[in-house]
Amino acid sequence: MSIFIPTRINVGYQERKDTYTGKLAYIIYYDERGKLRKETSWQGWRDKNIPNNEYDNVPTEGFVLNKEVGGYKSGWDFRQIYARVYDPRGFEFEITMENLLWILECCSSIKGKGLEGEFVYGYDGGNLLLIPTDSPDYQKFIAQSKAIQDNLFVKGSELVVGATYKSRNDTEYIYLGRYDYYKKEENHLIQQCVGSFYNLRYEDVGWEYPLDNSWQTDISYKPKTYRFRFKNMGRYYWFAEICTSYGGEKYYRISSTKSVSKRFFRAESNHQDKYSELYEKMIKLETFSPIKYSESKLIYIPFDIFEQQCNKLQNNEINDALNVSTYNDEYGIEKYVYLRYNKEKSTFYHNGINFNTIKSAYDNLKPCFAKHYLENGKILIEGYNYGYEE
Repeated sequence: MSIFIPTRINVGYQERKDTYTGKLAYIIYYDERGKLRKETSWQGWRDKNIPNNEYDNVPTEGFVLNKEVGGYKSGWDFRQIYARVYDPRGFEFEITMENLLWILECCSSIKGKGLEGEFVYGYDGGNLLLIPTDSPDYQKFIAQSKAIQDNLFVKGSELVVGATYKSRNDTEYIYLGRYDYYKKEENHLIQQCVGSFYNLRYEDVGWEYPLDNSWQTDISYKPKTYRFRFKNMGRYYWFAEICTSYGGEKYYRISSTKSVSKRFFRAESNHQDKYSELYEKMIKLETFSPIKYSESKLIYIPFDIFEQQCNKLQNNEINDALNVSTYNDEYGIEKYVYLRYNKEKSTFYHNGINFNTIKSAYDNLKPCFAKHYLENGKILIEGYNYGYEE
């Protein structure tokens, strides 16, 4: 969650009879550069006959919940439900139900007395939030907002290979270095539908871009109708993003960016021990080193390797299904093929077809994978190879 707590807010109003104060507020803020954010929409919304007010965004108490608004539906169109809140400075504004639930996790709402504790305004992107100062994350939001306001972003020249940095949304990144980035471009064969209603067919019109020697065939993807090439986009900054799975486990995703301007802060944590592993992961990407498609190979899995995997499926060592990749000269490598086993009938099956023996499944599916060679000598596998590399 990337929440910015500004130092100053600007409040515009509309007359509303359904509010306690008679006016509803639209609250915007000054960003770290002193620019008033969302000013155009704010000016278009507010009643200019009602003077606006500016306030320092300091912890304030005395907020009171008013009522819920919205929530109607028309067909499949649902309106967002909002809760109205009274600000002790004499106006009402609206927050989302998600914001309200977050507030109620941190403090109590007492009938007739309002919300307990002090609050400040914050923004998640362009969305207004009322933030309780008793929130466990409040100090983190304050520190991050101050870093933004004080322009404490790390410059590209200050990045240290292997060091960890935090983005504005509090995500951690390990810096891997600055290297060329290759963009994969595609060129497809344009076809048109011709013929009568009962005899429709497709005819080739031509390639989207002139076909020259720079365009190559990828045996993994639609080799009849697509061609690919790589364009060097220049030097990029490469990072490993530290992610968390739904199960709570950490994993790393390689990413790159042309510029790091106003994106990263220094982080206290250190992940230097992961650098070598992540560097190896990075250099095996086709965006880091292009594929030499002219040297790509289609390799068929030997029967004994496939048989071992099928035995694991029979013995419940593989849950549910065995992932198999096959080759289609029109589509290339098809990776989403699932071979299953019926214990009651002692048969393997796929897509409604039964196989009484492993050999018949092997002959029908022809399991294979594509072996690509990158320009830096690394190997990239497309499809399931079960550890076999030829």
